[in-house]
Amino acid sequence: AYCRNNPICFNDPSGLIAIAFYDGGDEELGDGFEEAANDFLVHIDIRDADDLGMSHTEYVIWVLENWDDLGGLAPITEIYIYDHANYGVIQIGDENLISGDPDTELEDFCEGIRNNTDSDTVIHFRGCFIAEESATTGEREFLIELSELTHRTVTASDDTITYLGEEWWGGPIIIMMAIFIGQNTTVKMEQLKWKPFINLMR
Repeated sequence: AYCRNNPICFNDPSGLIAIAFYDGGDEELGDGFEEAANDFLVHIDIRDADDLGMSHTEYVIWVLENWDDLGGLAPITEIYIYDHANYGVIQIGDENLISGDPDTELEDFCEGIRNNTDSDTVIHFRGCFIAEESATTGEREFLIELSELTHRTVTASDDTITYLGEEWWGGPIIIMMAIFIGQNTTVKMEQLKWKPFINLMR
């Protein structure tokens, strides 16, 4: 269950932990990403990696890997990532992870998530067009790819997300969900619709 039945950006009151990563150093939307992420008890600026000499993707995985040592209150059951994206590419800080391009380390990043989270952890990407349908197949191929690479349920938008800087009543908004099932990489698509207090709109 989500707080106010809102699977975009609110804390689950069940005592489990949803953690939010955001790109606070982005010149265009850094403040908006932070405003979206700070609704969570645990919200971490990806750019903190710079102070530790890590890449931005390495830092996200390092936090997950060392969650208990960092004083984690409970197992992480949801991960939100507030940063830019487009169909076939997600941005983590200043790194662009591109579908099908091994040099961008998308597979390594997803493997890091898989190796450092429980199997029922849900990954929420909050960049634009990740769940857009392919023009050739009509499938939401990038969303499915992220689910299959992480072996986790993944949610994302199929449209533009605009960060407004404050919570307000809006919607309905559609978020697509790819549910990872077992070892056969079967992905079931579900649509989530709601009209909550939110701080991002399409």
